Amino acid sequence: MQRNIKRSLVKKKTAEYKRTSSGGQDLKLQSETNAEYLRDTPKENTLEFTDYDVSATKLSMENRPALGRMLKIIENGMISRVVVYERDRLARNVYEYIYIVKKFYEYEVEVVFTASDAPPFSKELFLETWYGLSGDLFLQI
Repeated sequence: MQRNIKRSLVKKKTAEYKRTSSGGQDLKLQSETNAEYLRDTPKENTLEFTDYDVSATKLSMENRPALGRMLKIIENGMISRVVVYERDRLARNVYEYIYIVKKFYEYEVEVVFTASDAPPFSKELFLETWYGLSGDLFLQI
């Protein structure tokens, strides 16, 4: 009980998550698009998490250190919003994606996808599973 009270008194942060899957990729598009959604968030209230040269298809979540740190801080109740370019930046495996989505639901994290064609984050697990599965299926084609 006391722990929950302390957590509610902490000013929660906004997390920006970015990931490149190869050394040749550039974070510029992700950064610029995310910046539009972070414009009204004071810099001191934003935490940046970036996994460089980390393939989500070749490496499990445990091998993505920035993602792991972000999830740990979410579990500590210190993040209320995550801004990320697209679902595939979080995970390319439907099982990992659903694990992350359930964390967002459990800790009541608002999720903002900034890609122009990205459907908004849904509070419906079925729909988020479909989006995750669709991304996973495209990898198999």
